[in-house]
Amino acid sequence: MKDIMTSVLGTISNYPHALIKRIGNDYSNVSPNIDIDILALDTKTILNAMLRSSKKFIGKELSIRVRKIKGEDHFHFDVMSRDALWFRIDLYGSLANYSKIEVKPNLFESIIDRAEKQIITVDNIELELKVPCLIDEAIIRYLEYQEWYASRPDKIKHIDWIINNIDSEVKRNEMLARLHHFTKIRLRSLERPVVSRSPKANILKRIQSKIGRMIKRVSNHFRV
Repeated sequence: MKDIMTSVLGTISNYPHALIKRIGNDYSNVSPNIDIDILALDTKTILNAMLRSSKKFIGKELSIRVRKIKGEDHFHFDVMSRDALWFRIDLYGSLANYSKIEVKPNLFESIIDRAEKQIITVDNIELELKVPCLIDEAIIRYLEYQEWYASRPDKIKHIDWIINNIDSEVKRNEMLARLHHFTKIRLRSLERPVVSRSPKANILKRIQSKIGRMIKRVSNHFRV
């Protein structure tokens, strides 16, 4: 059944303005219910291409279910194994409408323009796909953390990723500069880190504090 994943992801590799969010580079051992996020400037073209590439795999064991999310340029492309979800592709034509952070619309296109190539392995087949650059991946994860952490504590995983990957002052400054340029953040909407003596909580507190200080002194040069 992995052939269908290879085929679908291989189709995406043919489009220069589509990318896959970073979740590693090996899909050889796919677990049930895995979600794969794809960002694309033309979702309908990508969706039709995925449908064409998967058509030959449809039969008694596999089926495709497509659903458009109301009010958004967002589709669920579900590959079903009998009646159970095997894997889902979330296809996005824009970033989410975040309620806590105002995001400039051109951030989405900028992320796609700055994407980097990465080799993805699916069932021992190597595919060259685009992924967000490291800084933009961190920004996406930070926005998702801020939006959902209050109701989804598991979103702390995004802070873990940021701490592990944005591991220098140069990277942190670049991330914060892009946040300033593309977002307007209300200080009262920022999630307060849980009070803890753990190193992770202390690092998160410093990140939040620094973001707060930089927001206060951001110049008009970074605003619309």
